[in-house]
Amino acid sequence: MKLGKALTSGNDTVVLATPGKKWYICGMGKHCELGGQKLTIAVQSLAPTASPAPSPLYAKPYETKSYEDKSKLCKRNKRCRSKRVPTLGIALQNTVNFGTTFIFHYVVGAHNVFRVNGTGFQYCVNPPANEALSTGHDIVVLRTPGRKWYICGVGNHCENGLKLFIVVKPAETKAPITKGKEIIVGDEARWRLGFDYQAWAKDKDFRVGDKLVFKYPIGVHNVFRVNGTGF
Repeated sequence: MKLGKALTSGNDTVVLATPGKKWYICGMGKHCELGGQKLTIAVQSLAPTASPAPSPLYAKPYETKSYEDKSKLCKRNKRCRSKRVPTLGIALQNTVNFGTTFIFHYVVGAHNVFRVNGTGFQYCVNPPANEALSTGHDIVVLRTPGRKWYICGVGNHCENGLKLFIVVKPAETKAPITKGKEIIVGDEARWRLGFDYQAWAKDKDFRVGDKLVFKYPIGVHNVFRVNGTGF
């Protein structure tokens, strides 16, 4: 319903689509000024439904095997083979949900955890030592979306693969589905002269999605949505 546009059907339905104060008056004659045919309400937002917290994810260091490619150095030596080199690795999940809890679990003193930027991740650059997590059971809650980088700052562990890169998905903002309730303005009195609509609305709960229904004889009244000054 647009401001300043009259409804005249005698069975006017107004959907409360947004929260905040709303004002309605009758524009016939002096019905608003002298007859008290005016209504103001406060529309409340729908309470957001809480989503269950994602299950914690463990970023647990483990031993893995990789091969250091020596083929270029061994082209002339048929007996030369790629050298097996043990390196450190980490459990990796590329994309996680907003609000996920990551737990870095390791032996105290053997590793630590630094959060770094993309450059620090690529070149294994440690931040100041006092920024390290080192409890062996470090808990990180991912409260912002975007890319996150973590490395171990002990020795050459980062260079040997003890590093984690993840992308945190934005929080889901699904609007709750509701049809709302139908509220007849004035109840049995309907929309008429000489009724105290402020007293009628005082203890009522108006929510986004509810529908106001103004009922009256066609041609006798109408309904205007106005602002506070017009009211």
